[in-house]
Amino acid sequence: IGSSVSGDDIIFDISKNPHTLIAGTTGSGKSVLLHTIIGNLISYSDVRTILIDPKNIEFAAYKGLRDVDVYNTVNETVQCIENLIEQMNARYSFIEKNKLPPTYFLKDQEEYQKIVLIIDEFADLIANDDEKHLHKLICKLAAKSRASGIFCILATQRPSVKVINGEIKANFPARISLKTSSHVDSQIVLDVAGSEHLVGSGDAIINNYKYQY
Repeated sequence: IGSSVSGDDIIFDISKNPHTLIAGTTGSGKSVLLHTIIGNLISYSDVRTILIDPKNIEFAAYKGLRDVDVYNTVNETVQCIENLIEQMNARYSFIEKNKLPPTYFLKDQEEYQKIVLIIDEFADLIANDDEKHLHKLICKLAAKSRASGIFCILATQRPSVKVINGEIKANFPARISLKTSSHVDSQIVLDVAGSEHLVGSGDAIINNYKYQY
């Protein structure tokens, strides 16, 4: 995902950081970070990448790629997450029925792909979710999906308490905050102030992240 202040590469295992929250204002480098993550993911044949792009701009270039699905509207997002919840439950039933170890879907195997859901501009989706389903569905998915090989990343420019509520924070323990517009936004993402002082253009504070150099 980048380099440390000492110049070492920072590499993380997404299965150890199953659900990640990324925030950063315009010009902070959030989009570049997301494209870096996506570029890594689509290089693996055993990973299916699902991208939610409410502005229909950021992820348009990935449409049509193998093992990549791109959705844009709230209705498509709700249907996508409901389908992922069904897949999650089916995978748990498969583990139980076949008396498999709980880490079965975290290991390399051909029958089931790992799935990574990346949602950009989460605040925009929430603002247009008239039925108020998304918060509940995303938390329901994130609460159990890791062991089924399904991982989630949420990204937003506006990390307000209405968007990143307590339940979201509880289910997305890994945090990356690029430059935010205020200390309040930094506290919402990281639980501490600080990211409002970042320069922008890619520097970030990583919190609760299991990463390696």
